[in-house]
Amino acid sequence: MQQSVALDEDDLALLEALQREPRAPWTAVAEVVGTNAVTASRRWERLRATGAAWVTGGPGPGSHHAQLLAYVDVTCLPSEKTRVAQELAGDPHALSVDITAGGRDLLLTVAAVDLVTLGRYLLERLDRVTGVTGTRARIATRLYAEGSTWRLGVLPSNGATGSPLPATRPTVLDEVDRELMSALGVDGRASYAALAQVAGISQPTARRRVDRLISSGAVLLRTDVAAPLAGLPVMVVLSADAPAARLDEAAARLGRLHQVRLSATLAGTPSLLDRLAGLPGGGAPLRAGPGAPRPRGRGGGPARRAALGQADGSSARLPGPQHRDGPDGRVARPGTGGPGVDGRRPGGTHSW
Repeated sequence: MQQSVALDEDDLALLEALQREPRAPWTAVAEVVGTNAVTASRRWERLRATGAAWVTGGPGPGSHHAQLLAYVDVTCLPSEKTRVAQELAGDPHALSVDITAGGRDLLLTVAAVDLVTLGRYLLERLDRVTGVTGTRARIATRLYAEGSTWRLGVLPSNGATGSPLPATRPTVLDEVDRELMSALGVDGRASYAALAQVAGISQPTARRRVDRLISSGAVLLRTDVAAPLAGLPVMVVLSADAPAARLDEAAARLGRLHQVRLSATLAGTPSLLDRLAGLPGGGAPLRAGPGAPRPRGRGGGPARRAALGQADGSSARLPGPQHRDGPDGRVARPGTGGPGVDGRRPGGTHSW
């Protein structure tokens, strides 16, 4: 059973240091936050054990199995919403599943190797799930910000927030790579000894393999925190349109806003999708990161049309960052689950 936990400024500073470098040694983390390695390690273990924070690795743009990313709106029979979310959360293609309020019932982030594979998943799997009444998919054309680039904002800026993801070369994964990615999906800070044991290889080989997966973009490591515990209780998904000539500019500017955790351009309309990391209960305005220009226009930016969907407290966001033979990057193992109603990650689960 999880204990209650309250995050103080030292906790938040530690978490942001791990957001910057999820696998950094404790000596390096301690230097950033002004403590010692033993204290930093103990503090992290408390946060991890209570489900207040976690580090995971998911398929990145350099993964051969996740070359195509789509955001899928799903409508369901009212009585089936939670059950459908739980069922879809176990799908290999589903990187995340959110229950939302608004025009959609669920929002899925789906990864596939190509359009044929995506179409097969949508037509032969998603549309056939009992309780699903409709789906609408939009394919991402570019990511300007995503979860691994988002920061809490309690440490002095190092200029990384809101930067576009670097261009990467698709990496074809072998069985050892998939074993390592599966292990990193459960614990992004797993030791090289533990990773070597899982994959049946030596520690030096595990280190080289993991370094290659990360540097190639095949794996994106990220440190997540239960948003309500960090004072950000409301998760919001924003869909918006912008003039075609200024679409990239709008997405980039939105990606530099502190609360924006995801900023993507899409093929279709609306052509922008943004996920806000959580709004304070008092309705504090969005603010740009250090050095970022303020968006122009009414409503905080150049978007002409917007639709808000607030993720409700029963979020079934059960991301799965693991790989196996199949065209995606997610495997949810039996017994896993997503953040609970307080946003914390239950014991024994992983999150994308």
